[in-house]
Amino acid sequence: VLTTGVFVRMHKLPMWRVGDLYGYGLPLGLFWGRMGCWLNGCCFGKVTRGAMGVVFPAGSPPWRHQLKAGLLAPGSTLPLPVHPTQLYGALLNLASFFVVYFWLRPRKRYDGQVFWGFVMLKAVTRYLVELLRDDERGSLFGLISTSQIISIGLFALALFMMKKLKAEAEAGTERELAL
Repeated sequence: VLTTGVFVRMHKLPMWRVGDLYGYGLPLGLFWGRMGCWLNGCCFGKVTRGAMGVVFPAGSPPWRHQLKAGLLAPGSTLPLPVHPTQLYGALLNLASFFVVYFWLRPRKRYDGQVFWGFVMLKAVTRYLVELLRDDERGSLFGLISTSQIISIGLFALALFMMKKLKAEAEAGTERELAL
């Protein structure tokens, strides 16, 4: 981000137009990042008996978590099935890419709309996936995870920025029409 900021200033590029490139680049990067979480076994979900449940091997983060929580008998080598929240997150990031690239980008009315549209989507999808996660990641009074708190803040910031940038674009259009 810092390098991009310096580059944008040095070359006097429109910041939010460049930011819109991030709006569809980031979800693709986040898709691959969550696939890495899947391969590592981190960022796992709550125990489930549903058809989507997956079993990670002994020694994996879900296995260690379940052993520590007393959900498994000492010496157990088979953990309980958990929600594959890494895959949920990956697929939601991929879906976000398709939404911002194929739906929002062609309808874009002002610079920054694609970037902040992605931020709004990310905030909502991350908040929802967090409801199913069970790994230790911090929380406020055990009620809401750190990521959910951040998601609420990012959603509010994205909403504010979209309204601000839209108003600036409309004001600019009105000035152009007046000339």
